[in-house]
Amino acid sequence: MRILDKINSIAGKNTIQFGRQIHKNQSWQMRRENLSPAYTTRWADIPVAIS
Repeated sequence: MRILDKINSIAGKNTIQFGRQIHKNQSWQMRRENLSPAYTTRWADIPVAIS
């Protein structure tokens, strides 16, 4: 934690943050292009491998 504070004091406030930290005025939204297909929500949508 001291290293994180030291870097932030040298490089500027909030230069380094924890991965899940969100600013008060910023809301989290998933990128829609990263949304995976819902393959396992219906049995009919599960791919079948035929050998």
